[in-house]
Amino acid sequence: SIGRPLPNRTSIVITSKKLDAKDGLVSLDSIESALSVAKEIYSDEIIIIGGGEIFHSTIELANKLVISEVDCEIEGETLYPEIDLEAWDKKIIGEYQKNEVNDYDFKIITYEKSY
Repeated sequence: SIGRPLPNRTSIVITSKKLDAKDGLVSLDSIESALSVAKEIYSDEIIIIGGGEIFHSTIELANKLVISEVDCEIEGETLYPEIDLEAWDKKIIGEYQKNEVNDYDFKIITYEKSY
């Protein structure tokens, strides 16, 4: 949806559409094949950035969540899957106030699975 690969990394897009090959972009047609390629490229950490169907299909694989909590109500059709956060360790990374760049207060929080 951003129209270009993210800089300084390989972006793997899961889609049934034909995408033009670009530097830093790999397009695949399944989550399984995307994860397989991602494991070859990124042995340390694989970051899943959505969309909704991808989140729902991969949430059970996650061991870390990085969540932005924005202080506003937004209407939309796509929701993040329900997660029991009691099984996760919470750490607030940053708290930010509304300003000329940001329309709302927000926090960035990590949740790491407790084992």
